[in-house]
Amino acid sequence: MKKFISLFMAFMMVFSCAALAEDAEADQTTSPLKTGIGNQLGFELLRHTYLCEQQALISPTSLTFALSMAAAGAQGETREQILNALDVEELSMDELRALTDSLTVRGVKVANAAFIYENINPKEEYLSSLVNSLDAEIFLFEQMHSVLYEINEWAREKTDGMIDAILDGKPDPSLAMVLINALAMDANWMFPFSTDSTSTGVFHSVSSDIETEFMHSTRFLHYIKGDTFQAVNLPYENEALNMLVILPDEGCMYDTLDTLVENGLSLFEGMAQKRVSLALPKVDISASLELAESLQTLGIELPFTTMADFSGMVEGTPLYIGGVTQAVTLTVNESGTRAAAATAISMMAGGAMIADLPIDMTVDRPYIMLVYDQETNSILFAAAISDPTAS
Repeated sequence: MKKFISLFMAFMMVFSCAALAEDAEADQTTSPLKTGIGNQLGFELLRHTYLCEQQALISPTSLTFALSMAAAGAQGETREQILNALDVEELSMDELRALTDSLTVRGVKVANAAFIYENINPKEEYLSSLVNSLDAEIFLFEQMHSVLYEINEWAREKTDGMIDAILDGKPDPSLAMVLINALAMDANWMFPFSTDSTSTGVFHSVSSDIETEFMHSTRFLHYIKGDTFQAVNLPYENEALNMLVILPDEGCMYDTLDTLVENGLSLFEGMAQKRVSLALPKVDISASLELAESLQTLGIELPFTTMADFSGMVEGTPLYIGGVTQAVTLTVNESGTRAAAATAISMMAGGAMIADLPIDMTVDRPYIMLVYDQETNSILFAAAISDPTAS
């Protein structure tokens, strides 16, 4: 059974100044909209997942929101490890609010929620900070067998049905709280691909050659040629939303992923207008990932142990992270991009020279895609694709 805790609306007024943890002496001249929080973790996860699976699809922004909800109730070294992974010294309520507002203006739906077992005693300050900074919905659950259904229904609704389920199986008896974020976007290209130009071609996957549909377009695009790759930027109707298509040179996928980890989005600052003949595969892929092991490998270790300190969340019940699950779906076609992600954290108790001829960029081998918001410098979706037809 799902019940919204309306009483916490009153707490919002009392604790309206509560933040996830904001340094009062922080440099006020630094814009919170340009930090790209969570990008570095996203690049590292993209590389780690691709190395293991030869295919990767993640949402760094969705993971950032979910980890921020966990960090809001963490203390000491537990908190430090989460923030270090997010590459920030502190989390600002203003930064999270600005990120949510900016994405919403661009038509990206952002939703957050906490599902809490009614027998534990959550701290009012913690719940108020979630509501104030993230517009989080707060729900109580009393029956273990129904909570996963309720969480999946919430995720399905908030992603316009694109995420069918985020959690499955039977809930662990020690489950005390689930922190969940959902993202959904449906964006049209500024310059759509003509369906008349779509044709069947061969994509050279890691293990085999695959016949798939390629979209074609020749026009001026922001383009860059790096040491191990070439890349173009495809704008959506809302100009702040863009897709970077990064095509590593033959045999250079790992080198390009390493370069992304080292340099981030600054790698593409030298883009210039070029006339490009682009052939891009249509994509319809999805992924469901358990990220606990990867996050521990990347330095978030203590929060997954019984030594974790989440005393800022609840009174009297020691909590630790039992699992971090993310479900992502991404569709790229002639008209634009439709994508969604949901991330659940289970808390357990215990510019330009123009060539005469167009530059050829046929994306017919493993490549990388980044959907990002230029205004906030946030990566919404990241994919390393070896098979554009696989789910």
